[in-house]
Amino acid sequence: MKSKVITGIILTVLLIGMLTLAFNIQPLRSVENLCFKKASSGKIAYDTFSASNGTATDIPWIIMEDSELGIAGNWTVENGTFKSVSLSSCTAEAYPRDVNVIDFVWEAKVKPMHLTGEGPEIDIGDLPINACSLEAVFDYFNSINVLRIMISSSPPPPPTHSTYQMASFVMNEGVWYTMKVAVSGSNMKCFVDNVLKFDVIDSNLGTAPPRMLRHQGYYDGEWGYWDDVKIWKSNTITVINLAQGQKVELINTSDNLVSSATVGVGENNTTLDVSPLSFPFEGYFKIYASDGNSLLYTSAIYDDIWGGDEYQFSTPSQPLTIDPFLSILIVGLVVIIVVVAILLAYAVTRKKKRPSAPTRICPQCGRELPPNFKFCPYCGKTLGE
Repeated sequence: MKSKVITGIILTVLLIGMLTLAFNIQPLRSVENLCFKKASSGKIAYDTFSASNGTATDIPWIIMEDSELGIAGNWTVENGTFKSVSLSSCTAEAYPRDVNVIDFVWEAKVKPMHLTGEGPEIDIGDLPINACSLEAVFDYFNSINVLRIMISSSPPPPPTHSTYQMASFVMNEGVWYTMKVAVSGSNMKCFVDNVLKFDVIDSNLGTAPPRMLRHQGYYDGEWGYWDDVKIWKSNTITVINLAQGQKVELINTSDNLVSSATVGVGENNTTLDVSPLSFPFEGYFKIYASDGNSLLYTSAIYDDIWGGDEYQFSTPSQPLTIDPFLSILIVGLVVIIVVVAILLAYAVTRKKKRPSAPTRICPQCGRELPPNFKFCPYCGKTLGE
């Protein structure tokens, strides 16, 4: 009974010790979720046209039809792309439903297959087209091999442009290009394959209400493809609830630093420049103390990072990372505790082998007899002392 009690005490102590270690190691990832989280997403719209064919897009689109304005065409999903075919003397236009923006970044891949006049175009404006309060256009004009940026606050026809610029460029048929537009306040930047083509300031942009992003897919019988249409809020990521001097780093999955920022004097947040990145981005964050050098926290990996995201940091009440050497030491201690406990339990619970009483052998019948017998009870032989 005594040995069972001792064994129970040892096993209880062992269990408590192992649970304590487990709870000191296991919650590290869950503490991360409590101490660092995405407060809001910068993603506005994203369509990869993942269906193989048909009319089903990843997000809802509005296909425009207005014969009076010369808008008519066919839009279909074909092999994971959005195929746009304009009708004779018309433009094919479509836009993502319920997407109305002021400041934003838009990006799409385009592949013209038949070009004669106007090529792929992004048209930032409201409806109806012939009465819109603002129209900002970035397009390719094949007739003279130029890219154009056109901003107007008066409806067509003809519009009065507050900005009209051209840049020489040749867009070849059957080749993919990435077009990109970034609007922030009164500034509009346009890119092709990440090369800046236009950077303009126009006061009309800063005063316009939310507007749609109309995708013009070619003109007068021309056709081509669109793919990976992305719209997000900005080219920065904000981390809030910090202290002056704290540093934030964004690291990719190859453990390379891609952006870094430090909280300024009197501030409690900071913004990371993520303009070079492609979204959605996969990576993680590191948060440093106010000295800018002492690592406080390493986040989990996020696979859906977008420009315009906002993250919130809360100072943890316990350490959030374990040094690799310390991890090995803890594991070693657990193993030692388990081995010692097993040995102690074995030593306490094993039954002690009682020494056997001495015996004597009857010289006549050969039976084993207790040493104090004077004669053999089996054969009656008298035994000596």
